[in-house]
Amino acid sequence: MKNKSVLIFNIRIFIPILYLLFSQYLIAATITGIDGFVIQADSQKPIQYATITLINVDNDKIEMGQLTDENGCFSLRNIPDGEYILETDFIGFITFESEPFFYNKDISYINYDNISLQLKALEINPVNVKAENPFYEVKVDKKVYNIDQMKSTAGGTCCDVMKKVPSLDIGPNGEISLRGSDNVTVLINEKRTGIIGGDRKTCAVAVPVPAAMIDRIEIITSPSAEYDPDGMSGIVNIILKEEKVFGYNGELSINMGDTDKLNGGGALSYRKNKIHLFTKLNFESQKFVGIGSRFADGSVIENNNNISSNDIQFFNIGSKYDISSWMLFTGEGKFTQVSSELNETTTFSNNSDIISINNNEGQSQVYDLGLYSNLSNDNILNAEISFDIQENETQNSHNEYQLDISRLIVKSDYYNSGNDNFQFNLGYKGRINTHVKEDAIDDNVFKFNEDIHAIYGSLTYEITENIKSKAGLRFETVESLIDFTNNNYYKLYPSAHLSYVINPFSSIRFGYSSRVNRPELKQLDPFLITSSTSIDTVGNPELEPEFIEAVELGYSRTSDVSKIDFTLYNHFITNITQWDESAIDTLTYRNAGNGNLNGGEMMLKYSPLTMWDITLTGNYYQSNISGDNEIYYGGLGRLISTYKFVNNGEFELSGTYHAPSKTSIGLEYPDGQYTIDLAYQVSLFDDRLKLTCKVIDIFDNNQYVRESDNYTVYKKYDERTFYITMQYKFSSI
Repeated sequence: MKNKSVLIFNIRIFIPILYLLFSQYLIAATITGIDGFVIQADSQKPIQYATITLINVDNDKIEMGQLTDENGCFSLRNIPDGEYILETDFIGFITFESEPFFYNKDISYINYDNISLQLKALEINPVNVKAENPFYEVKVDKKVYNIDQMKSTAGGTCCDVMKKVPSLDIGPNGEISLRGSDNVTVLINEKRTGIIGGDRKTCAVAVPVPAAMIDRIEIITSPSAEYDPDGMSGIVNIILKEEKVFGYNGELSINMGDTDKLNGGGALSYRKNKIHLFTKLNFESQKFVGIGSRFADGSVIENNNNISSNDIQFFNIGSKYDISSWMLFTGEGKFTQVSSELNETTTFSNNSDIISINNNEGQSQVYDLGLYSNLSNDNILNAEISFDIQENETQNSHNEYQLDISRLIVKSDYYNSGNDNFQFNLGYKGRINTHVKEDAIDDNVFKFNEDIHAIYGSLTYEITENIKSKAGLRFETVESLIDFTNNNYYKLYPSAHLSYVINPFSSIRFGYSSRVNRPELKQLDPFLITSSTSIDTVGNPELEPEFIEAVELGYSRTSDVSKIDFTLYNHFITNITQWDESAIDTLTYRNAGNGNLNGGEMMLKYSPLTMWDITLTGNYYQSNISGDNEIYYGGLGRLISTYKFVNNGEFELSGTYHAPSKTSIGLEYPDGQYTIDLAYQVSLFDDRLKLTCKVIDIFDNNQYVRESDNYTVYKKYDERTFYITMQYKFSSI
């Protein structure tokens, strides 16, 4: 729980001198808390309405916040025990960030006499440039990427952002994969609701939020017990921006590409006293022109030309209300409309043509309510309820169907943080999922109900000053009903994390988590889906989930000019899902044995000059299935190089390299594949206006190649695009 209301320490105008000289001695004997005084570095005048934010180091979340009064003073009270960082921010000034410190409510009183804020005009000083948020941060159980540091994603879509995040790979049709697996859970502010799609997997193109709304992306590869265990390789958590200052605040963005691409959006926030109102909106209109070919024995079997479009409209409105100093109520609604169209012409070697059309329409309504209460300094109780309604219609050359989905989610958590060395939480989460698919051609109706109930708990314990541990356990019962077929099961999902700080510059971390990959709708649907070939596909209602035991070991080291992080990981998988090709005319799914996926991940940030940062990341993995002599492998590398000019402009060069990858359907990128993007961004009017020019796929060589025993496939899904982007922030103060 982040306490949104604190006692304001009012100082009368005629005694500021007495306050500065004597208050720390008079108050410390009777109360505990954090007091301070914020001034301008040049004029020494107090700064009114500066934002004071207390951030919990363990979870990187805001514990409480406040604005300075007319004398530049602030006073934080009722602070839970823990390790914190104090941030002070005001428009036009460089943010102040304290060193991490420990706070104990029984004995701690901290006084920041004079916090001096420098004007941003002084940022040409090399020391101040380093005050910006880093591109990535390594936590004990996740890696955090700050999106503002990715200039080539400015004003773009969420899909554009995820294409730049290390370890993530976006497939030709928008499918997301992490560390070689496309079974990834995607969340927005730790919630799944609001993303169009009936399957377990999330298409990056369907995520409705634009890049301008995203604050950071968390890659959680070893989730603790509080998170749903869905997603074999982990969780992608998209954290949206939240305005913390009072008054009217907002942001507008527009992004225009020369290949019929346009997206824009805005956010508006209003805070006054106990109420906070906010709204966000987004629209996207993307057109993609692609070509492809299939070769056999050096001859062209077929050529493909396709034109696809994707349109998204997203609207979010909500409010937060401080019922009292210890209770916060939230309510919001999210409304998403998605439509896509694909027109593909396939020309065969005999000059015959086949035209394929695929249209999809989807809409979603999500309603969220939350109650967050700080029962005492040490005890927090939260309750959330969410209801999601989706309607999806699909029409193609072979079938036409409608899929209706409803999801009800109820969640409650209790946190206790009464001891610096010992904290725990307990929780319950229930998910009631209903799916109804109606085939308009054959009049088939497929019904799938899935009720998941979970209780979980975790315990954080500081063994020594340098060793921290966290252990958790989640118990789930699943009631799965497919028409008249039951597939009920229950499962324990343990998790464990351990971090050891070797010295202030290096650390080691260990993570273990148990995960699950539940079957997708198409894998369970028992009705035939006729393809364009002579082979039909059909689902298997008795298909069981895959279960994963994931272990990883990481090492981080920081110096004055570099930061490096290594991670080794291994996934042991049971009940692997594969195609069953035993029937001549029909393909279906079956559970086939066990397997492993293991690999290594590296990140290196190097600053050869004060104004120049280079970040290099890479991931390589191998996988195999028991009884299969084949070893599958793949790799992905990314480079981001940013140079900051004295005139406030920033130049970014970024590149992606796909290493040759062997899969069950052939060798992908047999010669390797690289793409390079360029961006230049300039900030004006005290960073209120940002203008960006960028080129995506500057060499126009982003293409997919796959070789198999019988043929070679070549596909190019889009073309080089030039963008102009504008982002503008406004505020009432």
